Amino acid sequence: MWLAAFGLNPLALRYAAQGLIVTLREYAALKRQNRAAGNPFRIRFSMPCLADRYEPSGSARGHYFFQDLLVARRIFERKPVRHVDVGSRVDGFVAHVAAFREIEVFDIRPLSLAVPSIIFRQMDMMERLTSNLCPRHTF
Repeated sequence: MWLAAFGLNPLALRYAAQGLIVTLREYAALKRQNRAAGNPFRIRFSMPCLADRYEPSGSARGHYFFQDLLVARRIFERKPVRHVDVGSRVDGFVAHVAAFREIEVFDIRPLSLAVPSIIFRQMDMMERLTSNLCPRHTF
C-alpha cells in the first residue's frame, strides 16, 4: 500500500517486465511476417501495452453488472415511449440502453462529451425539488 501511495506498483512492474519480453518477441515475429509477405507498411513499436495480457478482460461481477443487464433487457422488451434515468453511470447502464434506444439522463455530475442516443441534463434534482419555482411533479 505504501508503494502504491507513491505511484509504484510492484505487481504491475512484474507483469510489465514479463510482457516486455513477450512483446519484443511478438514484435520481431510480426516484422518478419511483414517482410515475408512483401507488405511495405511500416510497423512501429510506439505504444506497447505490456501488462494487458495479464489483466482481466473486464469486470463482470457484482450485483450492479447483472442488474444493469436485466433492467436494460426489460426496457428493450417493453419499448417505453420515453426512458428517463437519474444518476446512473453513462459508461454502465446508460450505455447498455443507448445502444438500442434514446435515453434521457439527469445527473449532478458533468458529462464532457455528446453521445448519440443520450440526452444529458446536468442538474441537482434535490435543488429542483426544493425550489419554489418548480412544482414537485414537474421535471
